[in-house]
Amino acid sequence: MEGRLFLIVGNSGSGKDSIIKGLAGLPGVRVAKRFITREPSAFEDNNFISLDDFNSMLERNAFLLNWVSYGFNYGVSSEVISWLNQGYDVIVNVSRDVIDKAKNLYHNTKVIFVKVPVSDSINRIKGRGREGGAEVEARVNRALNNQDCDYADYVIDNSGELSQAVNELKEIIKKEIS
Repeated sequence: MEGRLFLIVGNSGSGKDSIIKGLAGLPGVRVAKRFITREPSAFEDNNFISLDDFNSMLERNAFLLNWVSYGFNYGVSSEVISWLNQGYDVIVNVSRDVIDKAKNLYHNTKVIFVKVPVSDSINRIKGRGREGGAEVEARVNRALNNQDCDYADYVIDNSGELSQAVNELKEIIKKEIS
């Protein structure tokens, strides 16, 4: 039995990585780490990679998905396909820009949009202190223009307690498995 690919999307500061961390130890589920040409922070679990190494991996087709956002390169390892073929359900935080590509590559894909009020996004972006000036402004502007995701299969509200959003994601996974 093949697994399902769950794409987690949402604005900066919506809490995607925090919700995903709440799935730790969930049987049958793997979380794909992203390779990013930006140092990791306390708010994001990723594999830091230099731009040269990123481009080398890209040339070797080592990424299932890749994109550029806010001046950084992001990639999701091709090992995800092996996990899916082994029957694991795979969760990955991606940009909306790669959803169509993911669905074309793997038919059993579900999109989950993490929604929060734009004021929450702004406070979280500023609170994590990872970005400065122009990048904060770019992320805020994108959040203002992308409050909904019409093509999402599911929407998780993360404006309340984090545990509630984590439980919503767990319920979505259980529903899709059964």
